[in-house]
Amino acid sequence: MRQVEKKVILEKNQFLLSVLCFLVVAGLLADLSCGNARYRLNEESAALSMKSIRSAERKFFTTDGKGRYGTLGELGIAGLIDSKLATGIKDGYQFEIRVEGASFKATAIPVEYDRTGSWSFYMNESGVLRGTSRSGNSANSQDPPVRYQ
Repeated sequence: MRQVEKKVILEKNQFLLSVLCFLVVAGLLADLSCGNARYRLNEESAALSMKSIRSAERKFFTTDGKGRYGTLGELGIAGLIDSKLATGIKDGYQFEIRVEGASFKATAIPVEYDRTGSWSFYMNESGVLRGTSRSGNSANSQDPPVRYQ
Protein backbone atom coordinates (compact mmCIF):
# COMPACT_ATOMS: atom_id res chain seq x y z
CA MET A 1 0.00 0.00 0.00
CA ARG A 2 1.10 3.45 -0.71
CA GLN A 3 1.62 6.04 2.01
CA VAL A 4 -1.35 8.14 0.83
CA GLU A 5 -3.75 5.14 0.99
CA LYS A 6 -2.56 4.29 4.50
CA LYS A 7 -3.15 7.87 5.60
CA VAL A 8 -6.71 7.86 4.17
CA ILE A 9 -7.50 4.54 5.88
CA LEU A 10 -6.07 5.82 9.18
CA GLU A 11 -8.15 9.02 8.95
CA LYS A 12 -11.31 6.99 8.20
CA ASN A 13 -10.63 4.73 11.19
CA GLN A 14 -10.08 7.73 13.46
CA PHE A 15 -13.33 9.28 12.22
CA LEU A 16 -15.26 6.04 12.81
CA LEU A 17 -13.74 5.71 16.27
CA SER A 18 -14.76 9.31 17.07
CA VAL A 19 -18.32 8.64 15.89
CA LEU A 20 -18.45 5.44 17.93
CA CYS A 21 -17.23 7.25 21.07
CA PHE A 22 -19.80 9.99 20.52
CA LEU A 23 -22.60 7.43 20.18
CA VAL A 24 -21.53 5.62 23.34
CA VAL A 25 -21.43 8.86 25.36
CA ALA A 26 -24.77 10.01 23.89
CA GLY A 27 -26.31 6.64 24.75
CA LEU A 28 -25.07 6.85 28.33
CA LEU A 29 -26.41 10.37 28.73
CA ALA A 30 -29.77 9.37 27.24
CA ASP A 31 -29.95 6.40 29.61
CA LEU A 32 -29.20 8.62 32.60
CA SER A 33 -31.79 11.21 31.60
CA CYS A 34 -34.41 8.51 30.95
CA GLY A 35 -33.66 7.00 34.35
CA ASN A 36 -34.07 10.42 35.94
CA ALA A 37 -37.31 10.95 34.02
CA ARG A 38 -38.64 7.55 35.18
CA TYR A 39 -37.66 8.44 38.74
CA ARG A 40 -39.59 11.72 38.58
CA LEU A 41 -42.56 10.09 36.86
CA ASN A 42 -42.71 7.52 39.68
CA GLU A 43 -42.84 10.33 42.25
CA GLU A 44 -45.58 12.14 40.32
CA SER A 45 -47.51 8.88 39.97
CA ALA A 46 -47.20 8.25 43.73
CA ALA A 47 -48.53 11.72 44.52
CA LEU A 48 -51.46 11.18 42.12
CA SER A 49 -52.15 7.77 43.67
CA MET A 50 -52.25 9.37 47.11
CA LYS A 51 -54.80 11.88 45.77
CA SER A 52 -56.82 8.93 44.42
CA ILE A 53 -56.69 7.37 47.88
CA ARG A 54 -57.94 10.66 49.37
CA SER A 55 -60.97 10.69 47.03
CA ALA A 56 -61.62 6.98 47.52
CA GLU A 57 -61.49 7.26 51.31
CA ARG A 58 -63.97 10.13 51.33
CA LYS A 59 -66.39 8.16 49.18
CA PHE A 60 -65.88 4.90 51.09
CA PHE A 61 -66.46 6.65 54.43
CA THR A 62 -69.89 7.88 53.36
CA THR A 63 -70.98 4.73 51.50
CA ASP A 64 -69.53 1.21 51.89
CA GLY A 65 -67.58 2.05 55.05
CA LYS A 66 -70.64 3.37 56.90
CA GLY A 67 -68.64 5.89 58.89
CA ARG A 68 -65.22 4.27 58.75
CA TYR A 69 -62.32 4.41 56.30
CA GLY A 70 -61.09 1.51 54.17
CA THR A 71 -57.89 -0.44 53.62
CA LEU A 72 -56.28 -0.65 50.19
CA GLY A 73 -57.98 -3.99 49.65
CA GLU A 74 -61.40 -2.66 50.61
CA LEU A 75 -61.00 0.40 48.39
CA GLY A 76 -59.99 -1.90 45.51
CA ILE A 77 -62.93 -4.28 46.04
CA ALA A 78 -65.29 -1.29 46.11
CA GLY A 79 -63.83 -0.20 42.75
CA LEU A 80 -62.68 3.14 44.16
CA ILE A 81 -58.99 2.69 43.25
CA ASP A 82 -57.31 0.77 40.45
CA SER A 83 -56.38 -2.87 40.98
CA LYS A 84 -52.64 -2.20 40.82
CA LEU A 85 -52.81 0.38 43.61
CA ALA A 86 -54.97 -2.00 45.65
CA THR A 87 -52.04 -4.48 45.71
CA GLY A 88 -49.90 -1.92 47.53
CA ILE A 89 -47.19 -1.66 44.85
CA LYS A 90 -47.45 0.74 41.93
CA ASP A 91 -44.88 2.52 39.73
CA GLY A 92 -41.91 1.97 42.03
CA TYR A 93 -43.75 2.86 45.24
CA GLN A 94 -45.14 0.83 48.13
CA PHE A 95 -48.46 2.06 49.52
CA GLU A 96 -50.00 1.31 52.89
CA ILE A 97 -53.17 2.42 54.65
CA ARG A 98 -53.66 1.98 58.39
CA VAL A 99 -57.24 2.37 59.55
CA GLU A 100 -57.62 3.34 63.21
CA GLY A 101 -61.20 3.91 64.34
CA ALA A 102 -62.56 6.93 62.49
CA SER A 103 -59.18 7.88 61.02
CA PHE A 104 -56.64 6.58 58.52
CA LYS A 105 -53.00 7.06 57.69
CA ALA A 106 -51.82 6.45 54.14
CA THR A 107 -48.14 6.30 53.22
CA ALA A 108 -46.15 5.81 50.04
CA ILE A 109 -42.42 5.06 50.06
CA PRO A 110 -40.08 4.25 47.17
CA VAL A 111 -39.59 0.51 46.69
CA GLU A 112 -35.90 1.24 46.11
CA TYR A 113 -34.79 4.58 47.54
CA ASP A 114 -32.94 6.80 45.06
CA ARG A 115 -33.69 4.40 42.18
CA THR A 116 -37.49 4.38 41.96
CA GLY A 117 -37.92 7.67 43.82
CA SER A 118 -36.68 9.67 46.79
CA TRP A 119 -39.80 11.32 48.18
CA SER A 120 -42.04 9.65 50.73
CA PHE A 121 -45.67 10.72 51.09
CA TYR A 122 -48.17 10.80 53.96
CA MET A 123 -51.86 11.61 54.22
CA ASN A 124 -54.54 11.21 56.87
CA GLU A 125 -58.26 11.96 57.01
CA SER A 126 -57.52 15.71 56.83
CA GLY A 127 -56.73 15.12 53.15
CA VAL A 128 -53.49 17.13 53.25
CA LEU A 129 -50.77 15.41 51.21
CA ARG A 130 -47.40 15.71 52.93
CA GLY A 131 -44.03 14.60 51.69
CA THR A 132 -40.31 15.01 51.57
CA SER A 133 -37.17 12.99 50.93
CA ARG A 134 -36.85 10.62 53.89
CA SER A 135 -34.07 8.28 52.75
CA GLY A 136 -36.63 5.54 52.13
CA ASN A 137 -38.44 5.93 55.46
CA SER A 138 -42.14 6.80 55.82
CA ALA A 139 -43.29 10.39 55.76
CA ASN A 140 -45.46 11.59 58.64
CA SER A 141 -47.83 14.32 59.82
CA GLN A 142 -44.90 16.62 60.64
CA ASP A 143 -43.63 16.75 57.05
CA PRO A 144 -44.40 19.80 54.90
CA PRO A 145 -47.51 19.83 52.70
CA VAL A 146 -46.88 19.03 49.04
CA ARG A 147 -47.60 21.99 46.81
CA TYR A 148 -50.15 21.86 44.01
CA GLN A 149 -52.58 19.54 45.71
